[in-house]
Amino acid sequence: IASSDNEGRMDVSPKGDAPGFVKILDDETLAIPDRPGNQRFDTFCNLFQSPRIGLIFLIPGKRETLRIG
Repeated sequence: IASSDNEGRMDVSPKGDAPGFVKILDDETLAIPDRPGNQRFDTFCNLFQSPRIGLIFLIPGKRETLRIG
């Protein structure tokens, strides 16, 4: 997941889990579960400043990717 603060400074944070961990809630909303990590909250802080994100989904063994932004 890529995000930026209100000054445009970018942050990229890898997310991963078992297949199906991202849920489609509606035509505009995905749910990504919160998992224990490095105790940093960069993405959350950035979302409060600038609610835009970019996502890229990589699947092991596949050459295709899915980008959402």
